[in-house]
Amino acid sequence: MASAQTSERKVGKTGIAEKWLIALPYLPFSLGLVAGLVLLFLLPKEENKVRFHAAQGLAAHVGILIVTTILGVIGNIVPFASAGSRIFTLAATVMLIIFAIKAWQGKPVHIESVDGLTNWLEEKLGPLKS
Repeated sequence: MASAQTSERKVGKTGIAEKWLIALPYLPFSLGLVAGLVLLFLLPKEENKVRFHAAQGLAAHVGILIVTTILGVIGNIVPFASAGSRIFTLAATVMLIIFAIKAWQGKPVHIESVDGLTNWLEEKLGPLKS
């Protein structure tokens, strides 16, 4: 969905360049999660590119939260699972930073493992009525 070049086009109500808005949902920790939700609720369905990245970033964060929660529960039972949780968190953080940089540069970012959730989020979460 992302074009091969960065876009300085200002997006609708935000007045922010498109390249920044497509990178925000991939920021690690809760930053990207909140950015994805806000963009999906703020931007109209016509902003396909930004909404796609908002939904995909949000889906990635949800997936990461599920895995870290499962690893945390297992870590309470099996001592060495805590190390696995830390390694996964580090890998996910690095992955999200790479995705944010790629999106900001206008390079395609597609996370196939979250396609279903991405499509559902993009379809179901629409702009809030003013």
